[in-house]
Amino acid sequence: MTLPGCVRRQERASRPGGILPRNQNSGKSPLVRVAAHQPYFLPWLGYLNKLVHVQIFVLLDDVQFRKRHYYERTRITDMQGNIRWLGLPVGENFARPCNEVVLKIDCAERIIRTLMHSYARARHFEESFGALSEILRDIVRPQRRVSDINIDLVVRILELLDIRVPEIVRSSELSAPADATGRLIHICRELGADQLLLGSGKSEEVHDMGLIHSAGISVVRQNFLEHHPVYYQTRRRRAGFQRGLSCVDAILNTGRPATREMVNSVPVEPFGLDERKA
Repeated sequence: MTLPGCVRRQERASRPGGILPRNQNSGKSPLVRVAAHQPYFLPWLGYLNKLVHVQIFVLLDDVQFRKRHYYERTRITDMQGNIRWLGLPVGENFARPCNEVVLKIDCAERIIRTLMHSYARARHFEESFGALSEILRDIVRPQRRVSDINIDLVVRILELLDIRVPEIVRSSELSAPADATGRLIHICRELGADQLLLGSGKSEEVHDMGLIHSAGISVVRQNFLEHHPVYYQTRRRRAGFQRGLSCVDAILNTGRPATREMVNSVPVEPFGLDERKA
């Protein structure tokens, strides 16, 4: 099943602007870069940046759900400029995969009201709040899986920002092994990818980088947090800039063109085995 609003695999080659430019030199195979990530709710700019740099984005929808994680909540500022959590009420869901966690109550209007109170004075509130509210009402509905809600929100926000949406594949549709490194290698092979994009978190500790390289898969690294763009946050004039907030914070404070520029601003870096920490 293809996610609503996402790029279908068979459409990828024929859709203008639908994929990143590939190597056009004769005799060289086209580069296919893939990234894999858990489904996050209204994620930060770094999450969107990861989608910018890949042809295929694998949504890890069958990973185990973790309560009080970014699966069902995100960070925003409140009316006093304090950092607070905004989330989906989904309950504990112990030992259940994300694609089995369902939103049971209607909470879209509560989320919209919270954003309105928090960002009513933001410089670009009038420009984008209506569009964001419409997206939330369309997608955040009872009886929908949280993994579906999260990726649909990401797709609609990318479209709102006029950013290319990569092909999106669910990990639950792939026959990947359970171990972390083997899973990534299998995903790359099944999707025909020869380059893997990893984040700057614990990827190098979790995965066997030598095994990935020996499988013929090159690795590039994203370090958005270190290079996080600084922008004006209306409620944080005295407290100072806070990085890593929901992309909604950037959209309402800086506007869509500036947010698009920030999402695109941080490049990826090559990763070599000699760069691993001792």
